[in-house]
Amino acid sequence: MDCDVTSDIIKKNVLTLKSLQTMSMLCCTGYLILLIIIYKTFDWLLRLFYIGKYNERYILVTGCDTGFGNIAAKRFDKLGCHVFAGCLTSDGENELRSQCSDKLQVVSLDVSNPESIRKAFDFVESKLPPGKGLWGIVNNAGITGKFGPAEWNTSDDYKACSSVNLYGVIDVTLAFLPLVKLARGRVVNTASVIGRFSIPYAGPYCVSKYGVEAFTDGLRRSLRPFGIEAVIIEPGSHRTNITSEQNVSSVIDQSWKSASGAAKEEYG
Repeated sequence: MDCDVTSDIIKKNVLTLKSLQTMSMLCCTGYLILLIIIYKTFDWLLRLFYIGKYNERYILVTGCDTGFGNIAAKRFDKLGCHVFAGCLTSDGENELRSQCSDKLQVVSLDVSNPESIRKAFDFVESKLPPGKGLWGIVNNAGITGKFGPAEWNTSDDYKACSSVNLYGVIDVTLAFLPLVKLARGRVVNTASVIGRFSIPYAGPYCVSKYGVEAFTDGLRRSLRPFGIEAVIIEPGSHRTNITSEQNVSSVIDQSWKSASGAAKEEYG
């Protein structure tokens, strides 16, 4: 009898302990959620008052023909910013002109061409009011490069991809940095989640995005004394032209065609 009573008491105590543990976990989770909500609200309020005055902000965005750059240019324009939208094609320029306000100005810009960058700088500088600089540069222009096993790609394939994705970012940043300093602005560079870890068959692209990460990290530390921010964006797999089935199939096909006869025979 005593054993049964003792067993019941132990069971009750165990159940009570488990209930207390569950309640404690729920309380901790609740406090954590509350802290996150408070932090996000505080962060939003700080940004709300800090940014403001959109109609006084001048921003350069590269790669605005399609994808993130196109969306960003339209978003900044809708907020009331003065946008310089760098486009590679006349189709991209015309589409933005038809979709955006007169405040947005398209700029013909090939980030892999130093002369094109120089002309774009002269154009932007001529359109800025006296003493006014760029509040932000968004280096977004990018290409896929060739896909396929490493041995299908040549060093020229790596150079071609990096000429846009990496050296384009470096050249545009260095060219326009004096205007960013004038406004104590920021540089925003689009890298990639595979700028942190490589995936098979995307060697040229991964190498270029690793480079963007390294360049931006160094840039951030260099510009900190001037009160200028350097920010990295690391998108995952989003539905843009770069990740479209048509584009991926095309670049894989290009890699296959340029692969050696031995490689074709081996891979089949």
